[in-house]
Amino acid sequence: ILLTAPDGPVGGFVATWPGTSPLLGPATHWFPTLGPHFGGIGPLGVAATVRGQGLGLALVSAAVTLLHDRGIDHCTIDWTDLTAFYARLGFSPWRSYWRCHPKVL
Repeated sequence: ILLTAPDGPVGGFVATWPGTSPLLGPATHWFPTLGPHFGGIGPLGVAATVRGQGLGLALVSAAVTLLHDRGIDHCTIDWTDLTAFYARLGFSPWRSYWRCHPKVL
């Protein structure tokens, strides 16, 4: 989904990944545990010039609606530290990751 103005450049985007897609995106790696009607969202990007206007939240809301309309009942977002942002639409942490750093030999 792209955020554009009629006379301007792209201001933002969000990728959606329905489980029926032939390609699985980063937000759908956990698909075996999500049941048959799964989907995912991400990445999400909003240009600095249009931030603070609620457009990122509108993009995510549109993505959730699109997936829901396609029969998705479980939606994940891959790694993020924006939990408060996504919580505004009902998302909550489900998995967590440990950061690993390579060990120099």
